[in-house]
Amino acid sequence: MKRAKYLYGSASRIVRFKKLFITLTKAKGYMYILKCSDDTYYTGSTKYLEKRIEEHQNGKGANYTKKKLPIQLIYFEEYRRIDYAFNREK
Repeated sequence: MKRAKYLYGSASRIVRFKKLFITLTKAKGYMYILKCSDDTYYTGSTKYLEKRIEEHQNGKGANYTKKKLPIQLIYFEEYRRIDYAFNREK
């Protein structure tokens, strides 16, 4: 009986680890370039590209873009990790 409980406990830890691993490996980052209404460009990085573009369009993004609406997404790159996208932005 004790062995069965131990195996069950181990299996549940393995399942939790696998779920965490899958979540972490799905985490992505994006580097993006926006074209502003005055024909200038803005670069940024984010984990949630669609949400961030919407924030820029609604004037809730960077100070730079809120004064130059509307903006247009002209380019983006997808990375496995956000820090890779951040480094590419710089």
